[in-house]
Amino acid sequence: MNILKLQNQKFHRISQDLNTQGITTDDIDKICHEFIIKNGAYPTCLGFNNYPKTICTSVNEVLCHGIPDQRPLENGDYLNLDISLYLNGVHGDTSIMIQIGEKVHPEIQKLIKTTQQALYESIKICQPGHGIGHLLHLPPVIYHCKKTQMESPYVMEEGMVFTIEPIFTMQFQDCFIWEDQFTVVSPFNPSAQWEHTVLVTDSGYEVLTQRT
Repeated sequence: MNILKLQNQKFHRISQDLNTQGITTDDIDKICHEFIIKNGAYPTCLGFNNYPKTICTSVNEVLCHGIPDQRPLENGDYLNLDISLYLNGVHGDTSIMIQIGEKVHPEIQKLIKTTQQALYESIKICQPGHGIGHLLHLPPVIYHCKKTQMESPYVMEEGMVFTIEPIFTMQFQDCFIWEDQFTVVSPFNPSAQWEHTVLVTDSGYEVLTQRT
């Protein structure tokens, strides 16, 4: 549980730092990196498939895997912060949406809230996500979009830990991967993403990354 406690502490710290005028996603990445290393953990994303940063910061129309950069965040921006840690032999993974200032469009605010609601509805029946533990991505893998073959031989059992990670966009349209081979975008199409790590218990589930 220590790894999940670290993640929750870091999100609280970031939420405070984002009140600073002109902070960049690269600044946030550095804050996270220093905090993670200081607490004896390792940033899972750093070096994963050659990913160059500690966290993923997906701003505005970026669906996922956005790489932190030097552009100052502006009033009206919205972004997903995806933080993965490795501590004591296991991985933890969670993400949140953050709105910058007071100019985020009401329809985008609704999209963010709806995506979060979908996360919790999915948790109730233990759906979209991937297993997590000694490796960052483990079975079962349930896709964000409809696939031809959706059946899985895996059955959830007590003690399993996995993530649920819905990504919604405002409109149905194609998405693309930038030349950096990580950043997934849907041009001029607002998106939102939330993620929790969930433990399957004898009575149902426990949300391990629930922020208080």
